[in-house]
Amino acid sequence: MSKGIKLSDGKNISGHGRLTLKEVDSIQHYYGLAIRKNLSSVEDVKRAIWAIYFHKLSTEDNPQHALCPLGEDSWCGYNRSIVILYSQAFFTRVNFIESEKVFRDLTEKDLLKKCLHGRTQNPNEKQMYLGANS
Repeated sequence: MSKGIKLSDGKNISGHGRLTLKEVDSIQHYYGLAIRKNLSSVEDVKRAIWAIYFHKLSTEDNPQHALCPLGEDSWCGYNRSIVILYSQAFFTRVNFIESEKVFRDLTEKDLLKKCLHGRTQNPNEKQMYLGANS
C-alpha cells in the first residue's frame, strides 16, 4: 500500500481512521470470495465486488448491505444477523401460538380461584385438573 497517496481532504490514504493493511487484507479476501463464489456470471462477480465496497462504506446510521449475500452463511454479519434473528423470532412466535392452549388452561377461573391469597396447587393436582378438563 502506498502511503504517499493523498485523498481529496489532503490527508494520506493510510493511517489512523484510514485504510489499514488489515482492511486491505480483508478486501482482498472478500474479492477472492466474490470471484470463487460466482463462477458462471461476470455480472454476479461485479455485483459481489460492489457489495464489498458498500459493505465497507456502511455505518450503523446508514447501513448499505443491499448487495451483500443473504443467508446464515453470509460473510456479511449484518445480513446474517437479520436471517438468524428473523428465524429465532419466527420459531418463538410459532411456539407461543402452539402453547396458547396451555395458557388458556393456566388461566381457567376455577384453577386461579385455588391460587388466591398466594396458595398454589401441587403439581399432581394441576396435572389432574388439566387432564380432566382437556
